[in-house]
Amino acid sequence: MLNVSSKCRSLGNNTTASLNLQRALTRAESAKFLGISTRKLDSLATDGKIIRTKIGSKSVFLISDLDDFLDSCRVTDSQSKNTPEKN
Repeated sequence: MLNVSSKCRSLGNNTTASLNLQRALTRAESAKFLGISTRKLDSLATDGKIIRTKIGSKSVFLISDLDDFLDSCRVTDSQSKNTPEKN
């Protein structure tokens, strides 16, 4: 896990540090957290479905944003019954 706040301060990026970021995961950690590939994670971020945070040239993902994404994927049993199964 990456402590984004200290990383931002060391880079001197006051704007990002002022967001009071607490915890973030690398791309690989985020993909593992979600159970998907890093390629799929990048695709979701590019499509705007997951928020990516850039620190210099590195992309990180806040755990809270990953949790929000997971919440957006939730379906009830009645919703899943209306979705055709893929064979």
